[in-house]
Amino acid sequence: MAILAGLDQLPGSVRLAGAFLAMPYFLSSNRVGSEPETITTSSNFKIWEYVCQNCTADVDDPHINPSGPGAPSLRGLGCGRMMVYIAQQDELRERDVWYYQQVKESRWPGRVELVEAKGEDHVFHILYPNSPSTKKLIQDQDPIRITPYIIDYRNGTIQRDTTKHPPFFPPPNDIVVQSKDITIKIPFHARNVQARMFLPSQVDSNRRIPILVYFHGGAFCIGSAFSKGDTVYMTRVAAEAHVIALSLNYILYPDGAVPDSYDDAWTFLK
Repeated sequence: MAILAGLDQLPGSVRLAGAFLAMPYFLSSNRVGSEPETITTSSNFKIWEYVCQNCTADVDDPHINPSGPGAPSLRGLGCGRMMVYIAQQDELRERDVWYYQQVKESRWPGRVELVEAKGEDHVFHILYPNSPSTKKLIQDQDPIRITPYIIDYRNGTIQRDTTKHPPFFPPPNDIVVQSKDITIKIPFHARNVQARMFLPSQVDSNRRIPILVYFHGGAFCIGSAFSKGDTVYMTRVAAEAHVIALSLNYILYPDGAVPDSYDDAWTFLK
């Protein structure tokens, strides 16, 4: 989204102040850093051939490999600041460091920072919202391995593994943060866009309130803006950072394939 914001102007002269990447998901056909030889056979790699079936470059497609063939230069990132937050035990840690280094070497004029959570694994801030590392992340274990993401039947039917998909968690409302679910009908877009909004009760009426747009993880086939983990996390972020937070529930595989999720995100952002 930050790249698209640099290539295409947002309506109303809206600009992205910054981007926060929490244990982001990047792939490539080559191993990175000290990754084991088996990295390319992990579920994080295998799922990509499903969620992006039209990608001729496979894991080197620019949608998932920021330096893949035809990828736009990171120098054109459409924000002024970026933080890449990584977890020491994350299988994709080396790739996140690799992305950070690419941004630094791209001559992008913004400021990029790399922060590591010691002893933590992938998306610990969602799975363990009350852990000391999560509190530190907002202020500055071994998670359940979600394997498989989908069920691929021999008859060709593909279904999302509903036992791994988080159940719906109602929007919380208290004296600190008010939240509600919204549906946005966007002209000429293939589908309506749903999101969860978080509004802190204590805001300074004399200043503009920043808006944080949040995209949940899940390899484009699991996860939800309406899950308990993401809701608890965004409630705390809205309360402690004093921002309006919008969590997008973009389309997932097999209901749609990449780049449908990217289209939802960019349309929602505009």
